[in-house]
Amino acid sequence: MKRKERKSATGFTEEAKAKAVALLERGDVTQNQLAAELGVSARTLRNWRKKLQQAEEATPLTAEERREHNNLKRENQRLREELEILKKFGTFIKKRRS
Repeated sequence: MKRKERKSATGFTEEAKAKAVALLERGDVTQNQLAAELGVSARTLRNWRKKLQQAEEATPLTAEERREHNNLKRENQRLREELEILKKFGTFIKKRRS
């Protein structure tokens, strides 16, 4: 028999909290938007993020994993910057066509 995943006082499983934090990390929605959609406070989301970060920090990484993590963080930042440039360019093109 499959064991049920425990829900917290907010009624969200740890998996659901992790998915919400992942959405925040991707930057698809703001903290306030996501909080409103989930029916929790922005402070609750901050607490979920903090708890997950602490759990990740407690798990030691190998040197190779740490290097890969840092490379991915840099690439993620670069891609976000490129996306912002493309968004601005798209807005510029739309204005010129109007």
